Amino acid sequence: IQNDNIDHTRSYYKQLLESAQQDNKDYDLNIATNFFVDDFIEVINKYQQIANTHYHAMLEKVSYSNPTQTAATINNWVSEHTNGRLREIVTPDSLEGAVITLVNVIYFKGLWTYPFPEVANNVKPFYGARGKPTNAQYMEQNGQFYYDNSADLGAQILRLPYRGNKLAMYFILPNPDNTVNQVLDRINSASLHQALWYMEENEVNVTLPKFKFDFSEQLNEPLQQV
Repeated sequence: IQNDNIDHTRSYYKQLLESAQQDNKDYDLNIATNFFVDDFIEVINKYQQIANTHYHAMLEKVSYSNPTQTAATINNWVSEHTNGRLREIVTPDSLEGAVITLVNVIYFKGLWTYPFPEVANNVKPFYGARGKPTNAQYMEQNGQFYYDNSADLGAQILRLPYRGNKLAMYFILPNPDNTVNQVLDRINSASLHQALWYMEENEVNVTLPKFKFDFSEQLNEPLQQV
């Protein structure tokens, strides 16, 4: 990576963080990063300065020879920065052999600009990627939303704004003749940018299941390629 690209990335990320975390009465957003470094490691001051200045990342010394205490330290930090929503992301066993743990958390709490009306027992089948239906509680409304049926992606795209109209959630629904994996294979930076560009305000009947989700990924290989 050329120095110019590194400087541009650092500057852009710093602006993004500062813009995202400005005080806003309409929602709560907190992005926090911390390095938990073993006591015996001496971190170069310049590295600490870059991490703090451009990425708002802090550094905390811990003792991995005491994994129980270190796990508690990390989990307490995570809980504090997510208003108690996340209470455990590491265990003493998961820290075996570790010397540095990089933790990044994002906490967001917001309200829809156009709230869904409360409807009791609005249960309908939801079809997952494998086509098997499960019963789910749905929320529905009609309104003007940014929407597009993208032929390039083979999917419908919907934008639901949060109160304040600075942030929004995007939903991508594969068309009946496309699978989730087929749509994912077509999504890249250019195709997604183009699809979002074509979105226009339309009268849309929105039907969404209430949902929770989690995600897990091993980053060993991607980080080794950096």
